[in-house]
Amino acid sequence: MQSIFATTSGIGEGHGGGIVSYNIALALSEATHLKLVLCDGETDLAPYKNINPAKYGLQPNPFLYDYIAAQYVEPVDIAHFRGDPFGLTAEKIKLMNPKAKIIVDVPAHSIEESKKEFEIWGYRYPFLHMVDDTLWEFYSKHIRIADVIVAPSTYSANYMKTSEKFTRIFLHEPNIKIIPHGVNLPEHVTEFPDRFRVCHLGAAGFDKGQIYLLLAWKKLKLEDASLVIAGYGTENWDEFIRRNEIQNAFASGRIENAHNIYDICSVYVQPSVCEGFGIPVLEAMSHGRPVIVTEGTGAKDLVEDGQNGFIVPIRDPDAIAEKIQYFYDNPDEIKRMGKNARKTAEKYDWSYIREEYKKLYGGEMNG
Repeated sequence: MQSIFATTSGIGEGHGGGIVSYNIALALSEATHLKLVLCDGETDLAPYKNINPAKYGLQPNPFLYDYIAAQYVEPVDIAHFRGDPFGLTAEKIKLMNPKAKIIVDVPAHSIEESKKEFEIWGYRYPFLHMVDDTLWEFYSKHIRIADVIVAPSTYSANYMKTSEKFTRIFLHEPNIKIIPHGVNLPEHVTEFPDRFRVCHLGAAGFDKGQIYLLLAWKKLKLEDASLVIAGYGTENWDEFIRRNEIQNAFASGRIENAHNIYDICSVYVQPSVCEGFGIPVLEAMSHGRPVIVTEGTGAKDLVEDGQNGFIVPIRDPDAIAEKIQYFYDNPDEIKRMGKNARKTAEKYDWSYIREEYKKLYGGEMNG
């Protein structure tokens, strides 16, 4: 079998979308003849083309990735897409080979909740292609024609099966398969810090729920404790922290090595209003850290409440504060749940997750 992989992210072994794309491409290269990778950047896994519009002097536009990718495709048996949109490219592959199997990774989350969150804080929702009906029809074309849709969580799968946003675009009952994201397990788990520290990692964004974590921390008056929020753009929370006089809270901005965050924390919190998965949750668990996640985080699939962490409602600073206080008051529980978190993460090593993708390429295209 010959295949092609297209993604709007880079291909890398670091963090976030890049590592997901890397492992999908690696699984394809191991299970098929990977003829071409279309991505933002370069890779040594197969011949590649950079489809970032900026490389061609063009302004950022999600549809341009698709237009550029469509110029490079060739006949294949399997095409796997990660990122949106790829309607033109998928359609062209089907025209070249009507029997080609189209697989699309869709880490869907509630667009309605995301839009609501921006509006709560007085901002216009910036992703017009998600809310404008005409643009959404164009944007979702590759999802409509997919033979298999891969969702990273039960949350994502259920949203696609039940939300009006998705159900109205499907021409037939969608074939949705859940394959969670994976993790590169650290060989050693570092000791917990002497000082109680809560951490969060993620790019700044209203639907990441970071504001609710900050409001939760403001409610707490913990001695010899701190909160660290890290990730691209999070330094912009500095003013909010100062204005609201939130003590011992630090917004560090982008960091080079995500593992440094997990090593210094006692408890990891993912306060997302809506998120298809949330890789930092799994990464923190792989470092032996208990987690607090919201109902809006897809990675809640990994959390057994009271065993390796806690699940709390979205937009609920009181609930987050209560669980943080519990861990602060019960340091032995941090250690117990941390050990359980590591055991959970061991089931999601990327080598196991790649096998799930390879089964898909090998024939599990139906059911």
